[in-house]
Amino acid sequence: MSVSLISPCLIMKEPSPCLNLIILVVSLSIYMFLMLGFFVLHIVISAIAVINETIDQGDHQSTLHALQANAAKLSSIAPDNSQLYQKLLLSQKITKAQVRMIEGHYGSINLNQTSTETEAVFTHNQREKYNII
Repeated sequence: MSVSLISPCLIMKEPSPCLNLIILVVSLSIYMFLMLGFFVLHIVISAIAVINETIDQGDHQSTLHALQANAAKLSSIAPDNSQLYQKLLLSQKITKAQVRMIEGHYGSINLNQTSTETEAVFTHNQREKYNII
């Protein structure tokens, strides 16, 4: 005499109410997990938008507060480094803008093949605009 460890509702050839209930519970669990993930993702994306706005304003204290917000999900943000964060994040935004401008003008390209003179002029103008030396 053998004992089966499989639930009787899983070995039936026709769908049973038990199996339908299991499928419903699993489906609802997956749906709730995905909805929670999308909600958290939306909050983080909103926090990134706030961080980007504060970087553009140029106030390192505002940028620090945006980085420290719970919604940003960042840890180990040191208040003493607020000016460094501001400079580095602004520098990265400028670099990203350069890449987009170059790609928009020349199409998708390898940056190693671009004219260093064009990049130097653009970099100088952007750094002058944002007072970065």
